[in-house]
Amino acid sequence: MPTPPDVPEKRLHEEEPILFLRFATALKILLGRSINDRAIARALTLLGDYLLQYRALYGEKAMKPNHHWVVHLPDQVRDYGAVYNYWLFLVERLNKTLKDYNTNHRGGGELEVTLMRTFQRESRVRALVSHCLHNCFLHATERALGERLLLKSGEDRGTLNDSVAVPIALSPLRLELGPKVSQVLQPLSRSAILALCNHYNSQGTRVHMPLERQPLRGTRPVAPSALFFDYAVLDGRRIIPTSRTHRKNAGSSLVKVIIDGQMYGGEVHRIFQHFQRDIQDDVIWAEMRWMKPEKKIPTRKDVWSAFPELEIHFWAYGQYHEADNASAPPLIVPFSSICCQLSRGEYRTTKQEFWITTTMERVRMRACQFHLWF
Repeated sequence: MPTPPDVPEKRLHEEEPILFLRFATALKILLGRSINDRAIARALTLLGDYLLQYRALYGEKAMKPNHHWVVHLPDQVRDYGAVYNYWLFLVERLNKTLKDYNTNHRGGGELEVTLMRTFQRESRVRALVSHCLHNCFLHATERALGERLLLKSGEDRGTLNDSVAVPIALSPLRLELGPKVSQVLQPLSRSAILALCNHYNSQGTRVHMPLERQPLRGTRPVAPSALFFDYAVLDGRRIIPTSRTHRKNAGSSLVKVIIDGQMYGGEVHRIFQHFQRDIQDDVIWAEMRWMKPEKKIPTRKDVWSAFPELEIHFWAYGQYHEADNASAPPLIVPFSSICCQLSRGEYRTTKQEFWITTTMERVRMRACQFHLWF
């Protein structure tokens, strides 16, 4: 008779979710752009609990030198400040940028010269093209070719993003705009026009919907077009609206928004700037698709509430608020109200399916003081 197979061992301990949440919370605190002594103490406590639980689950033989070195990270943060001040990710990325250039297998000291000449040549070409695009007498074909050149892979490598960024009345370190979708204004959706109409009227500017049959006296029609952008860079992270992405998932368009002290989650559908007659306004707008929050949680025990820094929230799977729902958040919001991106996963092991999100905010625990809107 054949030998029966060995009884399979459990590959996942019941305590492992708590183990992972402790480690993830400690990392989020320590990797923040701002940090204080209270946060450092909290991270050190989480790391200590994580290491003790790790040793209890897997034994001392599973411990590695990194488990010891990570304990010294809080002291390094006290000595040198936030890790953004001295980590090497930027240097490593620039090294990758230079390595991507074709060097024709040159050696004997010519490699460095070839890399720098290629880098300088590309920088000059990009600056030249960007300057020429401001010429209002360019033919449409010439402008399209220039914009195509600026959208090549070199931009994705982060060489000269400043040449295509559009400055606005926000901190340049927080928000930069990507290339325009088109040099001419493009039509807005009817829902976005209605949202703009409501916004302008609430600000004291009397406007009405285009093609309205009997507008109020003294009002002007809302301009039905706007200037759209391919993406925006928020705190160093690119947000690509769903209308401009080639993927089927939301990707980087998932964001957390704070409005009047309430926290909302949704997808950025479009990024645009609107120009209304008699209004001097440089607000950058985001047209949103809002997710529906869920009060329920998919497990009997709430293991996430002990780690508020992660900002774990649950949402109705695959459901969004209708654009004309009066009880829903505003369809359009100023881009400055976006706090950070969200990372979204699917919870499909229960009868009721959920979306689960965590914030990717780089500022320490700033958002934990806000409440989720239901």
